[in-house]
Amino acid sequence: MVDLGELCGVLKSAMADGGGHKVFFYAAGKHGAGLRHGFIAIVDSRTCQLNFEQFDNDRALTEIPQLNFIKVQALPMIGQNPATGSNPLLDVQHVLNLFDPGRQSASTGVPQAPAETQHRTAPEAALPRSVAAHATPGTAKLPYTRLREDATALLQTYYGNSAPQKIADVVARFSPVTQPAEFLDACRQLTAVLVGTAKANEVFRALSEKLD
Repeated sequence: MVDLGELCGVLKSAMADGGGHKVFFYAAGKHGAGLRHGFIAIVDSRTCQLNFEQFDNDRALTEIPQLNFIKVQALPMIGQNPATGSNPLLDVQHVLNLFDPGRQSASTGVPQAPAETQHRTAPEAALPRSVAAHATPGTAKLPYTRLREDATALLQTYYGNSAPQKIADVVARFSPVTQPAEFLDACRQLTAVLVGTAKANEVFRALSEKLD
């Protein structure tokens, strides 16, 4: 389990590199309400920008230390300004002081953010007649609804109650009916963000093999 101390350590490393990094963080939502995520842009060795759920600086400084972190990752933004949000820049050392684990453990009465609202997905679309009419046992191992349901079940392990909305977003780009391989690849990429490419490939291997 990643803790606040690890986030501070990654921020310090990005500072030591002279900035130009985005430090991404991912955390579990309260009561299994899915994934929360954001990033801290380390502009240079002295300044940073907070980007978390469209919160202003004051709210973000309160919310971020209370998160149950899953993963922290720094990515260099070569030739790019990492500060892409709208919040004013902050002194990064000031942020680190506020995020200090010792300070946080001693503080009490910090307000908690409400759990994310569970998204509801639209009713499943009916499998087109043309697909059903021409399906054969060898080519229709995974009907549209089954493929979507199985992918949703896998994502729920990592995204909790946000998984159905994540799947709905993927379906908007890649139909499980006409683009099943692309659909699964997009789902695999969502998982790779949290557990890495190798683990994501392992998680989705069984579904991918059923498409072959």
